[in-house]
Formats: sequence, C-alpha cells, structure tokens
Amino acid sequence: MRLPVDERVRQFIRQQVADGIHNVAEVTRHTEAYVRRQLFEGKTLPSKFNRRFYPHRRDYENIIYKARVAAMKSLVDQDNLMRKIDEWKAAEDVNIFFRPYVDPESSSDYVCVTDTEGNVTIHGGGGGGGGRSGLLFVHPGSVVCCVATAPSA
Repeated sequence: MRLPVDERVRQFIRQQVADGIHNVAEVTRHTEAYVRRQLFEGKTLPSKFNRRFYPHRRDYENIIYKARVAAMKSLVDQDNLMRKIDEWKAAEDVNIFFRPYVDPESSSDYVCVTDTEGNVTIHGGGGGGGGRSGLLFVHPGSVVCCVATAPSA
C-alpha cells in the first residue's frame, strides 16, 4: 500500500526549494536529517521503506517541481518592477509613469477589468484613465516601452 508523503515533510521540502535548494540529493539529505532530528527526536525512527517520511526520488522530483512552478506563478510581480523603476529614475534623467495592476475586488481608485478574451481595461485613478480605456497616451517625441500584463487564471 502506497501512503502519501507526510504533510510536514512536504512542507519542509517546499521550504528547502524556497531557500534555493533544488538538487534532489541535497534535499533528500536535508529531509532525512529533518525527520531524524525534528520529527522523531528521542523516538523510534520509522523504517527507511516508509515513504511517508522517506519519499522516493520521484516523489522528491515531483514535490520540488510543483514548488518551483508555484513560485513562478506569482500573480503580479510589481514590487520588483517598482524597485527597478526607482533605480532607473535615480540613474538617469528619465520620466517614468508606472500604473500598477489592481485587483478588481480591491478598494483602490483604479479598477482593472479583464474580459473573456483576456484584454485588460483600466478605469479610474488619477493616471488619466478616467474611465476611458487602459491605454496610456504619450506626447510625440517620447520614447515609451509599455508592458501590460494581467494574471492568468
């Protein structure tokens, strides 16, 4: 009978991945030490054949893969972009306007609406949207790079 990996072990593996450890052998070594020193300290250790506490290599690969994919699926990575924009503003004489994505359920001045085709329209706020469209109008002679993204479902 195959038992699922213990949730505490799964969570420990996910934490290892979040800390930047992606090598299966390294995660295995850390996990075995965790089981020995934390979960069963002062108690009888489970058998090495007990997959709840000693997962197979393929189990590790699957858990690591899912943890890495979950980390990539950040809905919106605006914090890093805002930091980068601040760097650009400090380094050069540039004028950058950043209009962040706002969840439609939030109580912000901006309201972003995504239609069935995935098009995003921004309404409200002080950024010139004024309920018209999600476009940002720029005067001629300006160099503009616009990247508009919305989280995928």
